[in-house]
Amino acid sequence: MSLITPLLVQVGLIFLVMFTLVRFRIVEIFSKSVNEDDIPLRKVEWPEKATRADSNFLSQFEMPVLFIALVILQVVTKTDDQMQLYLAWGYVACRILHYVFHIFIAQNTLRTVFFTISSFILMIMWIRFALAIHI
Repeated sequence: MSLITPLLVQVGLIFLVMFTLVRFRIVEIFSKSVNEDDIPLRKVEWPEKATRADSNFLSQFEMPVLFIALVILQVVTKTDDQMQLYLAWGYVACRILHYVFHIFIAQNTLRTVFFTISSFILMIMWIRFALAIHI
């Protein structure tokens, strides 16, 4: 198994978060709880679940971008190894748990724990990559 597999799961998570966000927003639009004319102007006060989903979707384009870039670099430079694979799966697992605790359980302490763990895993992965290419 290569690093591409956890990368594809991370990309799948991004699409899952997007569909979760769309689902929550469609429910609010059809229930007429938001003014449709305010949506293009970003003036809508979305309910909590839709706001959490929006926040999580935006976060998918922060630290996960560094994960995606790293995996591509490692595959291209052939510096991936079994430990990086384990770390990649740990990173993706933490991001999935971050998603669950952020949107559905609304437990900020555990969400922060999983964010922090995933960030440390990613930092370790980058350090290992840098050492592997002798920088």
